Amino acid sequence: METKKKWRVKPKIVNWIFRFISFVLFCYILGMLFFPDTMINLTGFQFYTVLSGSMEPKIPTYSLVLSKNIKSDDELVPGTIITFHANRLGEDTVLTHTLAKTEVESDGRVRYYTQAYAYEGLDEYHTYRQDIVGIYVMHVPFLGKIVLFLQSQYAWFIIPIVVVILFLSWIVELLMERNELIGKRNADKLTSDLKEIEQAEFTFDSTTIQNSFLVVKGLVIYNGQWQTPIARIDFMNEKYEILDTALLYLRPKKSKLEHKLKWVAVVKYDKKIKYQDAHLYSLDYPLSENEKKQLKKKIKKENRMLKKSKPKAV
Repeated sequence: METKKKWRVKPKIVNWIFRFISFVLFCYILGMLFFPDTMINLTGFQFYTVLSGSMEPKIPTYSLVLSKNIKSDDELVPGTIITFHANRLGEDTVLTHTLAKTEVESDGRVRYYTQAYAYEGLDEYHTYRQDIVGIYVMHVPFLGKIVLFLQSQYAWFIIPIVVVILFLSWIVELLMERNELIGKRNADKLTSDLKEIEQAEFTFDSTTIQNSFLVVKGLVIYNGQWQTPIARIDFMNEKYEILDTALLYLRPKKSKLEHKLKWVAVVKYDKKIKYQDAHLYSLDYPLSENEKKQLKKKIKKENRMLKKSKPKAV
């Protein structure tokens, strides 16, 4: 029976997608701050910061409102939330209120009456079609505070620092990925150079649990002289699936051909562990500590994919 392959999204892909979206939004906000007319013509959208509580709780104070630009012949239905210019205390300001009704005045112009969500009654602003900026699309609470900060004089000092930090973090991540790739290639070479010693004999003397760890002691007997003999102890469940692996780097005596070496394997205790299996490998060259870590990581990764193994006595 065929089994469906489970697709898993890699964390690196999610990380790069998140960074890309964040970068696009960051560039868009900067463009709206320093080149607003160009960005509005390109996207057809624009952001505004809500500075009052007139639309609470629907739109909280300091929310960042996204409005969609409209054409002069687009129909506006009462009940729609619109963004418009208004003369407030002698100053031109941008507000986001609900369109309550329209009325044709004696001169033939259409007046748009708006209403704040938090207050009863209509606004007293004289709003006409040329004053309307766009239609409310969505808002992000409290993000307006960040935009206000970016519009301040301190932003010219902070933004370059943030850009430099982001650039340096990107460089560091690239270097780490490069080192990880080199380590992967080294691990692939190490595992391909491993030669299994078939004539090795393993015995399992004792198995104990100490401080949430499974400690297994035993003896290995083998003939020959090698630069780096490596013992691998696999811990399996009832289905012979490998749950964990201990990799031991033995130290043979160069003056002897027959070796009887004691070994101790320590792994995190798991109730599912029922069997242990052992293998002996050799390398024709010594290993550094970094290479040992790479090899152990590589073998554990391969063993997680292994489903069956020959059991031996506990």
